[in-house]
Amino acid sequence: MKFSNYNLIYPNSKNYLLVNTLTGALFEIDSIYKQIIDNNQMFLLKKEDILLYKNTGIIIEDHVNECRVLEYLLNKEKYCSKILSLTILLTWACNFACPYCFEGDKTKGTSAISSYTKNVIKEFIRKMLETNGNISVVSITLFGGEPLLEFNKNITWLKEIKELCEDAGKHFCTSIVTNGSLINPQVMQWLNELNCEFLQITLDGTKEIHNQRRVKKDGSGTFDEVITGIKIALSSKTIVPLIRINIDKSNLQYIDELLIYLKNHNINMCPIDFGIIRTENTSISNYDVDCLQEDEIGEILITLWYKLKKLNFPIQIAPHRKNLYCGLLSDTAYTITPDGCLYKCWEYLDNNNFYIGKIEENDNINDINYNLIDWMTKDFTENEDCCTCKYLPVCGGGCAAVSYENFNTVHKSGCFKSKSLFDAELKFYYQNMFNSTHCK
Repeated sequence: MKFSNYNLIYPNSKNYLLVNTLTGALFEIDSIYKQIIDNNQMFLLKKEDILLYKNTGIIIEDHVNECRVLEYLLNKEKYCSKILSLTILLTWACNFACPYCFEGDKTKGTSAISSYTKNVIKEFIRKMLETNGNISVVSITLFGGEPLLEFNKNITWLKEIKELCEDAGKHFCTSIVTNGSLINPQVMQWLNELNCEFLQITLDGTKEIHNQRRVKKDGSGTFDEVITGIKIALSSKTIVPLIRINIDKSNLQYIDELLIYLKNHNINMCPIDFGIIRTENTSISNYDVDCLQEDEIGEILITLWYKLKKLNFPIQIAPHRKNLYCGLLSDTAYTITPDGCLYKCWEYLDNNNFYIGKIEENDNINDINYNLIDWMTKDFTENEDCCTCKYLPVCGGGCAAVSYENFNTVHKSGCFKSKSLFDAELKFYYQNMFNSTHCK
């Protein structure tokens, strides 16, 4: 027997925390047990604790190669997904002109999705369901640009896809990423009819700060319109919006005031996601001076989570295993532009290195494309840094986009936020939700 490679030990105010990133096992231990584990002196453990640790993955058999376990879990999720996940850009156009938007000023090709593209996407879905019997769910993320621009022109088509899926015995659902300014009761009714399960709206700070960062093309602010959209979404009582607050060094000091504002306006029933802006996410040169560094993220998030808790926002923080860093590494996940071009990652639309092909009538969707193969064969077992990293089970090999930005290939480690996020989640979870008393 041997100790797992994925055991981590953290100091806390009393003793230590022992966690296994592969199984999620979490125990309180004292300094004696820490020393035993650090020195690999398993024979000094009590027999009942050896059994407990074997059952929870802290201790494993000598022949077990945990990296292969993770490789199996990765490939199972990558190639055996039951979800056909399509992110569809309904338009390149947007009524905002946010300076840090990673899409920048993309004006190539068709601005809005055409009737022809709608038809071939529907046929693409039909063929996917016919050729992949494993799929039981069709999930469409409505994206842009701003997907609610001329949204009425897409409702009939989306309902036809819903009917197609349901006739095939598949569950159909949608989600939408929107700036929130165009939400009205009719939009909420349409989203409800399309089985919308997730609605994300972005705020970047208090009114003054948000209106500097999320602006219209004429430079005017958008805060009041977004707040109105959030309230309309809440009043529908069908879809609770998730509010994404993008944070960096320039707006961090104002987040407190924003959360209090939301609380005072009865918007504290919305879950909050804090988005960490990466340099490569933006179209601004020299933006890295405002970006948070990896070693800063954890403590900042913990502080923000405690503020959410104090203000009674819904919060569910728990460290967990991540077989895939991103769902777009799945074999049945695609991003589709308004003119029907296929990609995997939406951060690299219009980049020829990530272009898979174009959906056309009578296309063979199984045609081999090297860009697709290159993306899908991202494999952490080829990277020694990943294989020996104790955080690998909660990272899944990292972000392919970060890897590409740093090394000009997706086949390197793409570390971003995983370590600091896991450490922060574990600390917060232990302090607020952990009830076990396995203290040695």
